[in-house]
Amino acid sequence: MLEPDPSSLINVTLKGPPPFSMPGFRTVLNDQDVADVVTYLRSAWHKVGSV
Repeated sequence: MLEPDPSSLINVTLKGPPPFSMPGFRTVLNDQDVADVVTYLRSAWHKVGSV
């Protein structure tokens, strides 16, 4: 969430974080849903901009 490039957060949202057993949401969320989630998370952590 703190990276200037949102691509790693998008990958974690889709695939889940590598060292944990949290599932990804690739099969559940469409592109707009992923953009909405990542934009919300970045906004909550005070990163400006959307994806």
